[in-house]
Amino acid sequence: MKQFRASERGQILILLVLAMIGMLGLTALAVDGGMVYADRRYMQSAADAATLAGAARIGDSIEALDMDDKEWNCTALSSSITAAYQETKLKAAANDYDIDKNTSLGTAENNQGMKIVCSQTEKYADVMVMLTNDTITSFVHLFTGGPMRNTVTSITRVEPGINAGGNYAIVSLSKYCGNNKNVPTSFGGTKLSGTTDVKVMIGGIWSNSCLEASGGPDVTVTEENGNTIKPNSVLYHNTFPYSPPGSGTLDPAPVGTSAYHPLTEVTLPSPAPSCKKPDTDAYDAKNNIEGTLDPGNYSNLSFKGPTTLNPGLYCISGTVTMNTNATVTGIGITIYYTGTSMTINGASGPSLLAPNWDPTHVIEPVNGAIEDLLIYISPDVQADIKINGTSDSYFTGTVYGPTSNIFIAGNATMGHETVAEMALIGYRVDLTGASNFNIKYNANMIYAFPPDLEVRR
Repeated sequence: MKQFRASERGQILILLVLAMIGMLGLTALAVDGGMVYADRRYMQSAADAATLAGAARIGDSIEALDMDDKEWNCTALSSSITAAYQETKLKAAANDYDIDKNTSLGTAENNQGMKIVCSQTEKYADVMVMLTNDTITSFVHLFTGGPMRNTVTSITRVEPGINAGGNYAIVSLSKYCGNNKNVPTSFGGTKLSGTTDVKVMIGGIWSNSCLEASGGPDVTVTEENGNTIKPNSVLYHNTFPYSPPGSGTLDPAPVGTSAYHPLTEVTLPSPAPSCKKPDTDAYDAKNNIEGTLDPGNYSNLSFKGPTTLNPGLYCISGTVTMNTNATVTGIGITIYYTGTSMTINGASGPSLLAPNWDPTHVIEPVNGAIEDLLIYISPDVQADIKINGTSDSYFTGTVYGPTSNIFIAGNATMGHETVAEMALIGYRVDLTGASNFNIKYNANMIYAFPPDLEVRR
């Protein structure tokens, strides 16, 4: 039989007490840690909500001012920045945090408040919020001598949307050069041929691949006054050769660049298909159209005589043709095209104008139309878009077909010319024949991406 000494009696009780203290300590630590973590999550959510509210206010102002990356102006945003401080403060107060403007936010002695920084050179506005809060603990404060302090930071950056043309009226997005559209790797670029007379005011020409010229085209890029030649405004990618015309002029001389156009890796948002009928498979097929057409779903449109397109969004498949007697007028329209061939023609001259075609008299888009977007060709199809330059025509807005071909062609007799305030953006762009095509790149009439808001912690 084992003998126990009197001095050993009760040891298990001591060990049990010590174990219970340790377990209670760990439990208290877990509870305290959970409280600290929960408080921090709540604070971070409150800070994010506050910066997003302020940034949204600045973003609204950017849209109202039609300010894109080329027109970024911190001074013009000063009043909206003041309003953004108020929006940020109100949103923080809604989550029980009272903060004020703090220009030295983030320094050792300043870890609570809000600050907005607008960079003119880097073209962004940052809305910053820093919150600090003490969490009352049950156990940890016994060792720290005070409550646990949480500090969180949230920064939401606002950047202007890029203008679709990027200051260029004619843009070829293909990185490949050639004429065979059945072989995508050998099809693309910009081609100038015939005796085309093109005047580009303010904007320029950008080809992501080659720039081909043949015949005797005259292409001139000028400033708005029509006199000063704009340098470096005719660009082609320097991995491809430039083929000069046999006669005619390109002024200024084309310049090779290693850069690609900003839209090369960015897709313009698709118009919402609000022109869909209740039966989404139902389309109206219209032949020999004249009179009035309402927004809706159509296929294989054939225009015969004078036709007015009422304002709104037109979803069109199949082919679109206009004969020489078709005078088609559409003011405040957007065409969402999923077909393969669209020809805009007519001796009397069509006039197709995207919503807000006159910046001095703003009219909100209706019936699903998109501001400053005239024709959107689905990136899922390869279409041929032909604009005949023989007509006394007027076009405004953006024509966007990242996988399609845009042809400007015709026979400019008796002083006829096509006048446009637009950007032509395609996979390949050809200017052919003897067409007179005058383009004024007006950034207020070119589609711009909405401002971008991004939370950065």
